[in-house]
Amino acid sequence: MNNYSFSRKLLIFFVFTFLMTAHFISIPKLKFAGDSEVCVTGMIGAGVLNLDVSDIKFGMNAVSCDGVLFTDANIESKQREGNSAIYFSFNAPNFASHNPQIITTRKQQLGIQGWFLYFLGRTYDIIKLSPKFYFYFTRAFYAFLLALVVTALSFQINKAYNNLMAVCFYCSCFASVWIIDFAANLYFVPFTWYLPMLF
Repeated sequence: MNNYSFSRKLLIFFVFTFLMTAHFISIPKLKFAGDSEVCVTGMIGAGVLNLDVSDIKFGMNAVSCDGVLFTDANIESKQREGNSAIYFSFNAPNFASHNPQIITTRKQQLGIQGWFLYFLGRTYDIIKLSPKFYFYFTRAFYAFLLALVVTALSFQINKAYNNLMAVCFYCSCFASVWIIDFAANLYFVPFTWYLPMLF
């Protein structure tokens, strides 16, 4: 009976986690604080373009290629136009010919998420996937981690209080436009906001 109960709870846990994850990544972004990602997405570019970052102590860096900032917005819109420096930099045999460089460094934060994305970008030479993959994969991963933490919190609230409180918490996070908008933000990494509460 206990094994059945544990299996059932585990199934419910993962169903609610994946339901929230799908919800977070399916809703169009409101783009609130989207400009905050530039210094983090630049680290993906630094990794993909194999820029030397050995003298950089901070993981928040804006990267440009022929003067165009490395952002997911540029990759998507300019690729369709077919004339972006970033587009050509990812499709030309010699990335360096397009003058990639780190143009600004945000020194207010250590930027662990930036370093994570940099090392993720370094896998480009191995997996050879489109640069857009790194944005979409990382956003989906962060959304999943937030959904995982929120669902775990809901289960803890259920244990401490009751079902009603747990459902209210889960639904308020599920429907909140603020949480939805921040869920996959590469700069804010919102699952880390709730980790102290969970522990």
